[in-house]
Amino acid sequence: MSEKTIYQEKIQARIEKLQARTEELQAKAKGVKADLKQQVLEAIEDLGKKQTKAEEQLGEMRQAGEAAWSDLRAGVEASVDDLAAALDSASEQINRAI
Repeated sequence: MSEKTIYQEKIQARIEKLQARTEELQAKAKGVKADLKQQVLEAIEDLGKKQTKAEEQLGEMRQAGEAAWSDLRAGVEASVDDLAAALDSASEQINRAI
């Protein structure tokens, strides 16, 4: 298995794990007080956008040739890290609001 394939599988697994956490937050968000609900819904919507961006960049990496994929690696990692940070922030926000 190539380094590219191993890396892509690792990133895909990380995105899927973050997606599962996002789904848990969506379920928790139903218990948020009404005055904070809009703020929480916006945070969850932002998570969806960040996840889409990370998945799109991973898709671009999959399409890239062996020589070019490493150039895309930093962008993919930044997107996934951004998604993880936003998820942590949203989780803290929801936990405070419940």
